[in-house]
Amino acid sequence: MRTWSAYIFIFLFLAANNAGAQLTWQKLASLPEGASIIDLAVDNNNRVFALTYPTGQIYYTSNNGVSWTELPGSSMISSILDIEIDKITNTLYAGTLRRGLHWTSNMGQSWQNQPFYTIQVSGDNAYIAKTARKPGTNIIVCNEPGIFSSTVYRSLNAGSSWQTLNASFSMANDLKYMNNGTLLAGTENGVFQSSDDGLTWNASNNGITNMAVSAILEKPGSSKIFAAVNFNVLNNDTSGSGVFVSTDGGATWSDVSTGMTDCAITGLAMDTLNGDLYATYYGGVYRSVNEGQSWTNVSSGIGSDDNTCIVANSAGLFTGSRKRGNAFSTTPVNGWNYRNTGIVVQTISGMNMDNNGVIMTLDESNTGIHRLNGQAW
Repeated sequence: MRTWSAYIFIFLFLAANNAGAQLTWQKLASLPEGASIIDLAVDNNNRVFALTYPTGQIYYTSNNGVSWTELPGSSMISSILDIEIDKITNTLYAGTLRRGLHWTSNMGQSWQNQPFYTIQVSGDNAYIAKTARKPGTNIIVCNEPGIFSSTVYRSLNAGSSWQTLNASFSMANDLKYMNNGTLLAGTENGVFQSSDDGLTWNASNNGITNMAVSAILEKPGSSKIFAAVNFNVLNNDTSGSGVFVSTDGGATWSDVSTGMTDCAITGLAMDTLNGDLYATYYGGVYRSVNEGQSWTNVSSGIGSDDNTCIVANSAGLFTGSRKRGNAFSTTPVNGWNYRNTGIVVQTISGMNMDNNGVIMTLDESNTGIHRLNGQAW
């Protein structure tokens, strides 16, 4: 439906232009839900950053979601699909679909870019799925997906120069450094770890039956590492999903999903105040007060709207969804509120025409109604 709507819109747009018409769009109503959010990140100043899809714009909030501001320069970067923040330097890294890696250390006032390569015919650059910076160092590692294996790009000097390496997994869904300096990748092929900053990789899946690992989280001051396992796209499998824990650096894993009725987990976060563990699934949020030994559903106030990610700051928790934007809750969670003021949606998801021949559009995630050459309501 969305594809055909786009074709119809292009036809009407060209026809009106050829007729000499003046085309203007006017927003008539704003609905309470926000854009489609596919990634969230938190810096060391408690600012939360949200990545919208498919426009690929980055917004941030300094007041726990009461209002959001577009990060300068992010709208000029095409097809951002991932954001990561190095909390020591507050550098934000943006991985893109066909424009390589971009990063800023001054809240978007200036950006640096590494394309990695350029395809002569299309002008496209590398697709960067995930990025990690080793805490307290200048080492940056990022991943470009492949079919059976993938490419790892590594910089030892904060991005001034790069090395091209290989990995035996197809795509990293998450990439994180552990406290001991080991780099872990959650992939469609399970968990992989590297003790030499991405130069070599070893599978670390003993105990994980479904290989689609969507998120990795290490408990601060502890040897426990948690892995979220989601729907396995490689073999169309949902069995074996849930949350797994390792107490030996990822060598072995145990299933700790008791109480979960929907185990396709999309994200993990830990309450910074009391250590409670939270996990998002497409329909809501689970909470564990005992390091995953049991879980309760804490989805009151949040919709079944493809919840994709979750992060924590000192004020509470944020979730991102593909249909209703950002939801916030203080902890312990006793209800969620959507907070999307300031996030602008620009993508058309539906189109219709009223009885007077006025074209109406519904923007991405059903968050605003617009009409063409019409008067304001």
